[in-house]
Amino acid sequence: MQKKLFQKTLSICLALSIMIGLLPQIPVLAAEDALKICVISDTHYYPLTYVSDCEDYQTYVNGDPKMLAESGSVLDSAVEMIEKDQPDIVLVSGDLTKDGEKKGHQEFAAEMQQIEDQTDAEVFVINGNHDIYNYLDACTFENGKKENTETVTPAEFKEIYANFGYNGEFDAEYYTPPQGKQAGGLSYAASFGN
Repeated sequence: MQKKLFQKTLSICLALSIMIGLLPQIPVLAAEDALKICVISDTHYYPLTYVSDCEDYQTYVNGDPKMLAESGSVLDSAVEMIEKDQPDIVLVSGDLTKDGEKKGHQEFAAEMQQIEDQTDAEVFVINGNHDIYNYLDACTFENGKKENTETVTPAEFKEIYANFGYNGEFDAEYYTPPQGKQAGGLSYAASFGN
C-alpha cells in the first residue's frame, strides 16, 4: 500500500516537472535592467517671494499646516536626492503648488527641468485638486497683506509642463472627459521603455 502511494506521488511529481518544463519561459529582468522610479507627491510648492511676515500671512499659516516658507527648501532637498539616486522616471502626482499660483508652477517646472538636465530621468507630472482653476485660494502675501494672484487653467498647466508629459512624447494618450465634465481632463498614459 505504501509502495503504491509512493509510486503515485512520484508519478505526479514527475508529470508536474515535465509540464512545468513545457511552459513558456518568462523573462526575468536583471537588477540592472529594472526601472528605477521616484515618486514625489503633494509638494504644495509656494514661491518664497510670496511669503512675508505680515499679520495675514501669520494668520494663514497658523490655520493651514502646509510649510509655505520651507516648501522651496524641501523641494531642493528632494531634487538633490533624486540627482544622487539617478532614477529612470520621476512621477510627480499632484498638488504641485499651494493653490495653483502661476508663479509657483513656473518655478516648480524649472526644478523639474533641472532634474532632467542633471540626470537621465524623465519627469512626468499630473495635476492635483489644488493646481488649476483655484481662483479663490491662489494668493500672495508679498505686499504685506493677503492678495489674490494669478492661477492657471488646464491649457496653461499643459503649456508650463509640456516637457513633463504634455508634449505627446512616449506615445502619450490623453483622456478626454465626457461632454460637460472637466474632471480628469489632464490625465494621460505614457509608454516608457519596452
